[in-house]
Amino acid sequence: MPSDEALALFESKAKYASGSEVDVLLAVFESAKSEKRSKSAQQTATGKSISTLADGLAAEPTE
Repeated sequence: MPSDEALALFESKAKYASGSEVDVLLAVFESAKSEKRSKSAQQTATGKSISTLADGLAAEPTE
């Protein structure tokens, strides 16, 4: 996944690129941002699932 620095580089390059290059760079930039948001959401959901599982296990009576 592209880092924040890579995304900033794409954004800065878009300022100096010509028409079609700008479109390509912006598409890559938007795709990378979308992928980053998706990964972040997945990590949050995984963390919540693990927390819920841990809470459920803690509530189980032990023998």
